[in-house]
Amino acid sequence: MIATLTGTVQSIDAVGVILEVSGVGYRVMLSGRDAQQCTQDTRVRVYTYHHIREDAQQLFGFLDVHDLRVFERLISVSGVGPKIAQAILSQLSGVAVIDAILTQNITQLKSISGVGKKTAERLIVELRDSLKKMSTGSGREENSSHVALSTHIDLVQALLALGYAEMEIHEVIKDVDASLSLSEQVRAALQLLSRTPYAR
Repeated sequence: MIATLTGTVQSIDAVGVILEVSGVGYRVMLSGRDAQQCTQDTRVRVYTYHHIREDAQQLFGFLDVHDLRVFERLISVSGVGPKIAQAILSQLSGVAVIDAILTQNITQLKSISGVGKKTAERLIVELRDSLKKMSTGSGREENSSHVALSTHIDLVQALLALGYAEMEIHEVIKDVDASLSLSEQVRAALQLLSRTPYAR
């Protein structure tokens, strides 16, 4: 399986790039956001998802490893294929997608081209548990230490669901401000994790 490619951008079109790696040209499908960041004859590294079907094989690429991990979560949802997942990431960053799911922002999700209300609802229903969204407004009074512990657990579970190792998670979340909301803590943790070496 191809996990990453590093090479020179030979050409760019509406759906991706031709990336030359050691004399071999790879057709890599990119989100609109990533394609806009590429320029011809420049060297880039992409994190890839190798999609295999009976009649075709496709490489979906991402300049940000977090976007790849969110992409992999998105395609686990019923009715969401690689093209829809990449369309979502063409309009929202991986962090913004996570935030929309954690906050159950159906309006933002269904505003994405190709994502209707039912798909937006499925994204939230099928992913919110794996991302361990902390429920608020339950009406129960909890002391601050209990809330902090609950949020900490939810943060760890959300990052585990995105494929990060428990050791690297605990290494970075000690530097995350515990007073932030869960979605803000996830965002901060992802920014810290982006500075660590990528290992799959």
